[in-house]
Amino acid sequence: MKNHYNVFIFTVLVFTLFSLTIPSAFADDITINDQESCEDIGGIWTDILTKICTVSSFTSDDNDIKINGNTRLISIGLLENTEDGSITINSNSILEIQSISNNYGYVENHGTIINNISSNIFNFGAIENSGTLTNNGNIFNGDLINGAEIINLGTVENNGLIHNYREIINQNIVNNPGIINNECGAIYTGNIPVVNAVVQLCTTDSDGDGLFDDDELNLYGTDPNNPDSDADGLTDYDEVITHLTDPNNPDSDADGLTDYDELNIYFTNPLNSDSDADGLTDGQEVQLGTDPNNALGDLDADGLTDSQEVLTYFTNPNNPDSDADGLTDYDEVITHLTNPNNPDSDADGLTDY
Repeated sequence: MKNHYNVFIFTVLVFTLFSLTIPSAFADDITINDQESCEDIGGIWTDILTKICTVSSFTSDDNDIKINGNTRLISIGLLENTEDGSITINSNSILEIQSISNNYGYVENHGTIINNISSNIFNFGAIENSGTLTNNGNIFNGDLINGAEIINLGTVENNGLIHNYREIINQNIVNNPGIINNECGAIYTGNIPVVNAVVQLCTTDSDGDGLFDDDELNLYGTDPNNPDSDADGLTDYDEVITHLTDPNNPDSDADGLTDYDELNIYFTNPLNSDSDADGLTDGQEVQLGTDPNNALGDLDADGLTDSQEVLTYFTNPNNPDSDADGLTDYDEVITHLTNPNNPDSDADGLTDY
C-alpha cells in the first residue's frame, strides 16, 4: 500500500511540474499559503502530505512576497527578486529552486530575501546576491555569488562556491567541501569551518603591481594577474595612481605614442595628444622629427615654425629650402610671395632665385 501511495505522489508531482504555465510578474503583494494564492501566481497547488506550490518561474516585480503556513514554494526556473521587492519565508516554510531538465536553479536577488527561523532555502544552482539576504534558518546551496550583504544567523550549507565581493556577517558556514573565495569582502563570523576552503584576503596582490586584486577587478577593470594589463611598459599602479593614464589602453590620448614613450622618451603629456598645442599631434611631430614640446619650434631654422610649414604652407620642416631654388621657405612665402614648393613659380624657365 505504501509503495502504491509513493507512486501516486510521484505521479502527481511529475504531472504538476509538466503542467505549468509561465506566470507573469505579480501584480500585488501576496502571501502564498493556499491553493488560491498559488494559482494567483500561475502555480499548481498540491496538498497531499505537504502544501506545495510549483511555478515555472518566480519574479517579485518590486512587490512583497511571503511564504507562510508550512508551504513549500518550488520554482523550476529563475527566481528573480527585483530591486524594491522582498521575499520572506516564514513558519517552517521552504523556498526551493530547481529545474526539470538539469536540476539547476538560479536566484537573482536585487532586493531583500529574509529566510526566517525554522525555514529553509534549497537551491540546486546559484544565488547571485546584489541586495540583502538575511538568513535566520538554513540555506542549502550550490554556488553563492555575493555582491552586497549577507547576514547569516543560521547555517549556509555550501556544496559549491561562495564568491564574496562585499560582506558576509556570519554565524555558521559549513563547507561540504566547498570553496570560499573571498575577494576583499569582509567575513565576520562566529564559526566558519573552512575544511577544503580557499580564503583570499583583501590585501592580496597576485601580480605584485601595488594594486589589490579586488581593486583591479572592481575599480580599474585590470588583470589582477598581470602587472601591466595593456603591455605599454607602465605598471597598472603607475598608470592609475601616479600618471592617471588608462591602464587598459597603451595610448591613452590616441596620439600614436604609447604612454610609456611619452613619459620616458619624449617627455610629452600622455593625456594630451598635442602637448605644445601647435596643431600637430605628438605622434606627428615625432614622425616628422620636430619638437612636440615647442609650439614655436623651427627645426630647419628657416623662420617658419614647424606647424606653419606642415599645416599652412605644406613645406618640409626639416629643410629650409623645400624646393631647392636657393630661396628659403620663409623668403618665398613672406618676402617674395613665391611658391616654396616650386622653384619656378611663374613657369618662365627661370628659377625664383
